[in-house]
Amino acid sequence: MDTRKVPLDDLPTCRFHRKVAFVAAGGPFCDGYLLGIIAVALPTIATDLGIGSLGEGLIGASALMGMFLGGLIFGPLTDRLGRSGMYTVNLMVFVVCSALQFFAVDAVSLFLMRFVMGVALGADYPIATALATEFLPRRLRGPVLASLVLVLWVGFTASYAVGYLMAGLGDGAWRWMLASAAVPSLVFLLLRLGTPESRAGC
Repeated sequence: MDTRKVPLDDLPTCRFHRKVAFVAAGGPFCDGYLLGIIAVALPTIATDLGIGSLGEGLIGASALMGMFLGGLIFGPLTDRLGRSGMYTVNLMVFVVCSALQFFAVDAVSLFLMRFVMGVALGADYPIATALATEFLPRRLRGPVLASLVLVLWVGFTASYAVGYLMAGLGDGAWRWMLASAAVPSLVFLLLRLGTPESRAGC
């Protein structure tokens, strides 16, 4: 019997690898969705909450501001604390904050929720790419990592489609638009549960 060990980089593709690739893409999809949906919702937010151009700009940029901080802090931090836990915690933040946006009462609360979401968005990039790099065999690694950018734009486009479909829900349509981000976030959160901390076999 042949007992030679196959290097992890040369393992044949299996269901575990396909799942890793799919759930890694879930983060960029949710990122694109969360960043895109605000563009559709912002005009009605400004009218409903009575905010001016400064408030609109801050709310629109809040997630991007949080992303800068999240990427700066959580890349090194997750190397110390472990990636798999943070891999699910950041999507929990997506789900909770997306749902809470429905109940936002003013521009400040909406800004803070989207800023916190942005921090989680910034954390997802180094976590997802590190885990994908660690788990996937060599021949899948490059294509999967390259596709993460494309998936972000898929999520962005999907948010516009959903936003325009919800535009007819009335004055509070923006609440439903922003809260809708909880749906894909929850789906990928459930799929990420149980992701191992280190390299795993098939």
